[in-house]
Amino acid sequence: MLTKLREHVQDGSVYLDKNHFRPEAVRFVREYIDEKIQEANSQEGLSMVEPLVVAEYIEASLLEKDTFKIFDSDAPELKSTLAELERETQEHLKEVKAKIQESKITRNI
Repeated sequence: MLTKLREHVQDGSVYLDKNHFRPEAVRFVREYIDEKIQEANSQEGLSMVEPLVVAEYIEASLLEKDTFKIFDSDAPELKSTLAELERETQEHLKEVKAKIQESKITRNI
Protein backbone atom coordinates (compact mmCIF):
# COMPACT_ATOMS: atom_id res chain seq x y z
CA MET A 1 0.00 0.00 0.00
CA LEU A 2 2.75 2.45 0.95
CA THR A 3 4.86 1.54 -2.07
CA LYS A 4 1.92 2.29 -4.33
CA LEU A 5 1.37 5.61 -2.56
CA ARG A 6 5.02 6.55 -3.03
CA GLU A 7 4.76 5.75 -6.74
CA HIS A 8 1.73 8.06 -7.05
CA VAL A 9 3.59 10.88 -5.28
CA GLN A 10 6.60 10.40 -7.56
CA ASP A 11 4.52 10.41 -10.76
CA GLY A 12 2.62 13.52 -9.62
CA SER A 13 -0.83 11.95 -9.47
CA VAL A 14 -0.85 12.55 -5.71
CA TYR A 15 0.06 15.80 -3.98
CA LEU A 16 2.24 15.51 -0.87
CA ASP A 17 2.12 18.45 1.55
CA LYS A 18 5.81 18.62 2.45
CA ASN A 19 5.20 21.49 4.87
CA HIS A 20 2.95 19.47 7.20
CA PHE A 21 5.90 18.26 9.28
CA ARG A 22 9.15 19.98 10.18
CA PRO A 23 12.20 18.16 8.77
CA GLU A 24 13.70 17.94 12.29
CA ALA A 25 10.62 16.14 13.56
CA VAL A 26 10.71 13.66 10.70
CA ARG A 27 14.41 13.04 11.29
CA PHE A 28 13.81 12.52 15.04
CA VAL A 29 11.04 9.98 14.45
CA ARG A 30 13.10 8.14 11.86
CA GLU A 31 16.09 7.93 14.21
CA TYR A 32 13.83 6.79 17.06
CA ILE A 33 12.36 4.01 14.92
CA ASP A 34 15.81 2.94 13.70
CA GLU A 35 17.05 2.82 17.30
CA LYS A 36 14.10 0.71 18.43
CA ILE A 37 14.59 -1.70 15.51
CA GLN A 38 18.26 -2.10 16.44
CA GLU A 39 17.32 -2.74 20.07
CA ALA A 40 14.76 -5.34 19.04
CA ASN A 41 17.24 -7.05 16.73
CA SER A 42 19.92 -7.18 19.41
CA GLN A 43 17.45 -8.23 22.13
CA GLU A 44 19.33 -6.08 24.65
CA GLY A 45 17.04 -5.50 27.59
CA LEU A 46 13.88 -5.57 25.51
CA SER A 47 10.81 -6.73 27.39
CA MET A 48 7.72 -8.16 25.73
CA VAL A 49 5.82 -4.93 26.43
CA GLU A 50 8.36 -2.50 24.97
CA PRO A 51 7.56 -3.15 21.29
CA LEU A 52 3.88 -2.64 22.09
CA VAL A 53 4.59 0.67 23.80
CA VAL A 54 6.71 1.80 20.85
CA ALA A 55 3.93 0.81 18.42
CA GLU A 56 1.38 2.65 20.56
CA TYR A 57 3.53 5.80 20.56
CA ILE A 58 4.14 5.74 16.81
CA GLU A 59 0.58 4.91 15.77
CA ALA A 60 -1.00 7.41 18.16
CA SER A 61 1.37 10.07 16.83
CA LEU A 62 0.48 9.23 13.23
CA LEU A 63 -3.21 9.65 14.01
CA GLU A 64 -2.85 12.77 16.19
CA LYS A 65 -0.76 14.56 13.57
CA ASP A 66 -3.24 13.74 10.76
CA THR A 67 -0.46 12.03 8.85
CA PHE A 68 -2.86 10.45 6.38
CA LYS A 69 -4.15 13.89 5.37
CA ILE A 70 -0.82 15.10 3.99
CA PHE A 71 -1.69 13.43 0.71
CA ASP A 72 -4.26 14.85 -1.67
CA SER A 73 -5.67 13.50 -4.89
CA ASP A 74 -8.81 13.57 -6.95
CA ALA A 75 -8.54 9.81 -7.44
CA PRO A 76 -11.33 8.03 -5.53
CA GLU A 77 -9.18 4.88 -5.26
CA LEU A 78 -6.45 6.78 -3.45
CA LYS A 79 -8.88 8.54 -1.13
CA SER A 80 -10.34 5.16 -0.29
CA THR A 81 -6.90 3.65 0.29
CA LEU A 82 -5.85 6.47 2.63
CA ALA A 83 -9.12 6.23 4.56
CA GLU A 84 -8.61 2.47 4.87
CA LEU A 85 -5.03 2.95 6.06
CA GLU A 86 -6.21 5.40 8.71
CA ARG A 87 -9.01 3.05 9.84
CA GLU A 88 -6.63 0.09 10.01
CA THR A 89 -4.16 2.15 12.04
CA GLN A 90 -6.94 3.10 14.47
CA GLU A 91 -7.97 -0.54 14.82
CA HIS A 92 -4.41 -1.72 15.29
CA LEU A 93 -3.84 0.96 17.93
CA LYS A 94 -6.85 -0.35 19.85
CA GLU A 95 -5.41 -3.87 19.68
CA VAL A 96 -2.00 -2.67 20.85
CA LYS A 97 -3.55 -0.80 23.79
CA ALA A 98 -5.53 -3.90 24.74
CA LYS A 99 -2.36 -6.04 24.68
CA ILE A 100 -0.54 -3.50 26.84
CA GLN A 101 -3.40 -3.51 29.32
CA GLU A 102 -3.49 -7.31 29.26
CA SER A 103 0.24 -7.39 29.95
CA LYS A 104 -0.18 -5.05 32.92
CA ILE A 105 -2.86 -7.29 34.39
CA THR A 106 -0.76 -10.44 33.81
CA ARG A 107 2.29 -8.89 35.51
CA ASN A 108 0.22 -8.00 38.57
CA ILE A 109 -0.93 -11.58 39.12
